[in-house]
Amino acid sequence: MAIFVSRNLDVAQSLYESLGFVADRIQSDYLLLWRGEVMLHIAEVPGHDPLASTCAAFVVTDDVDRVFADFSRAGLEVLERPGYPGDAALDEELRRRRDAGASLARLGVVEDKPWGIREFALLDADNNLLRYGTFLPRG
Repeated sequence: MAIFVSRNLDVAQSLYESLGFVADRIQSDYLLLWRGEVMLHIAEVPGHDPLASTCAAFVVTDDVDRVFADFSRAGLEVLERPGYPGDAALDEELRRRRDAGASLARLGVVEDKPWGIREFALLDADNNLLRYGTFLPRG
C-alpha cells in the first residue's frame, strides 16, 4: 500500500479508474483505490507541487506485460524515459505542462533492468511514481 498526494482528487480518481482501479472517496479529501490486491491511498493537498513529488511505490506482479497493456489502453503518453533526475528537456516540458494546468500523467516503456526485474513506470497527474515489475529468472 502506498499513500500518494494529489492537487485534485477528481482528476486522480478519473485517471486511476481509467487504469482499472476501483475508487472509494471515504472523505472529501481522501481517496482509496484498489486494483486486484493493490491498494493506494491518495490525500488531497491543494498546494502540492507535482514537480517536487517524492511519493513512490513498487508493485510486484506475475505478468508485468499484461499490466502494461491494460494501462496502455488508457491512452497515456508512453516515454522511453518517463522521468529521471537530470533530464533537462523532460523537466522543462513537465514545468510547461504544470504551469498550463495540463496533466503530467505518463507511462514508461516495459524493459528488463540490470537488477533482474522487468518493469515499467506510471507517473500520474501529480507525478506520483508507481512501478510495476516481474522478477526475471536467475541464471
